[in-house]
Amino acid sequence: MNRYEKAKGIHSIVKHTAERLKFTDNVELESLMKRAVWYFDKKYNKEKDPIKASFHIFRKAVDDESVLDEADLSAEERAELLLNIRLKMMPTPDKIRADVSVHCTGPAGVEAVKAALRAGIDSAEKKSDRGDLKHNEVETDTINITLIAPPEYRDVGN
Repeated sequence: MNRYEKAKGIHSIVKHTAERLKFTDNVELESLMKRAVWYFDKKYNKEKDPIKASFHIFRKAVDDESVLDEADLSAEERAELLLNIRLKMMPTPDKIRADVSVHCTGPAGVEAVKAALRAGIDSAEKKSDRGDLKHNEVETDTINITLIAPPEYRDVGN
């Protein structure tokens, strides 16, 4: 099923490219398939790999468009194909959620917690801007902090 879905996605990209290029008959679509999909499948397919090579090539083209250089495509076909590949195969960003309980027993605890959370967000943004992330750290686009429940107040009783 997975193999079928990936092949269907590749076909959809090429078919949409042909429509945008105003191809009028199936001969032109077949020609584009031969030059853009079947060429890579014939040249790079591995016997044991259930996924066609064209899928892997199109995934690489999202980041490195030079992988399509060896295909016999006109500049217009290549540009339209790249546009459609990027639209349909761009990875979606993952969202990570964590519930955190924060406590502060000192004076002005709510303000201290807010200041600490703001400092953490600022630190993450500065680190991302400088580009000094380590190899196992992930760059963050945004950090959102949402208050789920109102703060609880306790008398510490001195």
